[in-house]
Amino acid sequence: MLSILQILKKYHDDKKKGVEPAGGSAGSGDVPQTVVRRLEISTAAAGASSPESLSIYSVVNKELEEERAARAGEYHKKLVQWLGGVYCPGFQAPADFKEQCIALVEQAVVLLNTDSKEMIHACCTDYPADAQWLAFHAAGVMILSLEIARGMGYGKQQLNELGTSALVHDNGMLSCMDLVNKNARLDEGEMKRIREHPVLGAGALGTTGMAGLQGAAEVILQEHERFDGSGYPAGMKGEAIKEHAQIVGLADVYEAMTHNRPYRAKYSPPKAINMILNKKSLFSTRILKRLLERIGVFPAGSWVRLNTKETGVVLCVNQNLPLRPVVKVVFDENGVKLASPRQVDLAANLLICIEECLDDAAA
Repeated sequence: MLSILQILKKYHDDKKKGVEPAGGSAGSGDVPQTVVRRLEISTAAAGASSPESLSIYSVVNKELEEERAARAGEYHKKLVQWLGGVYCPGFQAPADFKEQCIALVEQAVVLLNTDSKEMIHACCTDYPADAQWLAFHAAGVMILSLEIARGMGYGKQQLNELGTSALVHDNGMLSCMDLVNKNARLDEGEMKRIREHPVLGAGALGTTGMAGLQGAAEVILQEHERFDGSGYPAGMKGEAIKEHAQIVGLADVYEAMTHNRPYRAKYSPPKAINMILNKKSLFSTRILKRLLERIGVFPAGSWVRLNTKETGVVLCVNQNLPLRPVVKVVFDENGVKLASPRQVDLAANLLICIEECLDDAAA
């Protein structure tokens, strides 16, 4: 994080160049009041006027936003690289594998607590064209599972157990890698093989150096079970399915639907949510509600077009009104980038609504 002196120097350098620092509005809650007071004192000592003092808020907010985005991006890159090694045929888990998992989960929780929108955006963006998608998928499922669980009031130990299970939830897929990247829908025999992966994955925990993750075995076995009994491999129903498995199962479905697969194109987040809700008997109502509250119909970081024809990016979800998030309007109705983007809380502006969810590239 930049020091206060660095921020002040950057601010005054920009002012000398005639560049108005960009960022949020004055008085934003992103800036701790102790920092604000120190900045105001420092500015006053430098002979700055009151308007300049207020403008520093935007500089600080911009620096904080950039820092959070960088931290989330660096963490996600590290996580995917690590998972790329795990989801690799022949992987042998080291003796400290469980500790490595917990360390990664705890880092994710810290980042989610700091600013969940950056983390959610990181796991909702498209995979690189040449990506090993199982690694990206596992990363996304872990982050989404943790965010749902945070909304359910999970404590540190529960989050560690859940997150660790989510990281290895698809390890059984290593037994059928020839089908994972098949560029066509699977036939009946191939689907039968795929449906064996939970049993194979749970069994592998005791033979690959993952013995310390026995708590994850139930999640691996049950995350494809469904609340109405239509899942596999055992056709379990309702609360007989471990809650951790229910959370990972829902995160798994949502993450998969919102990303491209070799055999189909991705669904937009609203379309995926609609399809999930149309089959809501498959999932616990309580967990579905947390998905809507924490991830939303339009996840943070999504580019959207409003009914005003303006385009913006979702900043955060209004938990009680998932269809009406807070949006930063970036482009006007003619597609011209605004000199000063403005923030619109759709929950407080009922005449404005989201008309379309866009790909990042289309925004």
